[in-house]
Amino acid sequence: PNHVTGRGMFGKIRRLHPEANIVSIDYDPGASEANQLNRIKLMISAAKKAHRAAQEAKAA
Repeated sequence: PNHVTGRGMFGKIRRLHPEANIVSIDYDPGASEANQLNRIKLMISAAKKAHRAAQEAKAA
């Protein structure tokens, strides 16, 4: 139930803070470490891309 509740908040948070970088990562016994690391890497990649875009927009 916590997973469903947490995921259900993503939409509200994104509406209030469109710049937010949110990802859910399962840390249960059934979740593979590779999957967890890939989701974290994807989140970091998206944050870097957004930061670069903001810097370019600021410079223009």
